[in-house]
Amino acid sequence: MREYMTALIECSVTMSALILGFIVTTPWLLKRYSPKWLYYIWLVLVVGLIIPFRLHPDTAFIQMNTPPDYIQQIIPGNVGNIVDSSIPTNTPSHELSAISWCQIGICLWGTGLFAFMVYHGLKHFRFLRMVTRWSERPDKQMKLYKGLKQIWE
Repeated sequence: MREYMTALIECSVTMSALILGFIVTTPWLLKRYSPKWLYYIWLVLVVGLIIPFRLHPDTAFIQMNTPPDYIQQIIPGNVGNIVDSSIPTNTPSHELSAISWCQIGICLWGTGLFAFMVYHGLKHFRFLRMVTRWSERPDKQMKLYKGLKQIWE
């Protein structure tokens, strides 16, 4: 878990630095590129924040730890020695002894992400309801515009 949180913080800091650099260079970029391309750059940056993990080609996708000694003793060649006195029966689990701060941080981050998504989803739903409730057909607006245009001419 510690590696997970370290990678999360590392990617967040890196993306924040990229965003600050992009904000600083935006006035110069506006002169050279259309707003559509700047929008696509922002889209890439936002996706980089939402999915904060990068693939490293030198790292294995599945990390495997070596099993404890008592599990290594039970292999297909030693099936007859399953009832062996050297295998501990009540081995305490070191991973379940306490909840680490990294796990608490991950749970808090996930809870905050879920609350953020629910809050903004509900706000967006309310906005769409309000827009459909108060909207009018473009035909009425166009007739009104043409009528006002004739009055002013």
